[in-house]
Amino acid sequence: MARSIFILTLFLITPVILFSQNKNEIKSLSSTKNFSSGGYGGFSVGYTRTDDNNAFILGGKGAWIINHSLGIGGALYGYSHIKYFENGYIRGKSGGYTGLLIEPVIRGTQVINVSVPLIFGGGGYILFNDYISNYTAFTYFIFVPGVELNITLTKHFRMALGLDYRLTTKNNSTIIDSEVTRGFSVHLVFKFGKF
Repeated sequence: MARSIFILTLFLITPVILFSQNKNEIKSLSSTKNFSSGGYGGFSVGYTRTDDNNAFILGGKGAWIINHSLGIGGALYGYSHIKYFENGYIRGKSGGYTGLLIEPVIRGTQVINVSVPLIFGGGGYILFNDYISNYTAFTYFIFVPGVELNITLTKHFRMALGLDYRLTTKNNSTIIDSEVTRGFSVHLVFKFGKF
């Protein structure tokens, strides 16, 4: 229920963000008087759950920023959980995804602002026992809606606290349930660039 409300809220907010800014004047790429262009690259560390286990999630993303209000770029994330046993046996679960990043920004020129990153792409998941060579894996398509609270610490550095949800297609594995690739993540994001 919580994920449905989160996703529905983002779908309702995103169009408002995109079409409510600067309502008094129509903007276009050709109107260079009011056009600004920038970009950023960044990395994040965070927490998620995979197959009812805690896991770190690490990633990076970058985007071209148009008029301080819309970012277009790419993102790459990976997460894993490895359990060690006394007899030296290990069991691991790892996943990762990459894709196109669309990131509307509310009040992008302010010290504190909000962005709504949306990632469309693909990923993979692997379950391995004892040795990496003994594994089960599958791939999937993914959509990751999220929200980030950004704080502009300097002109070229922002830090953000983010929350997102991974939505993935079903897999054809009889060993791994599709639900293991889905779930919420929280991130601390570090962004460097021209905003």
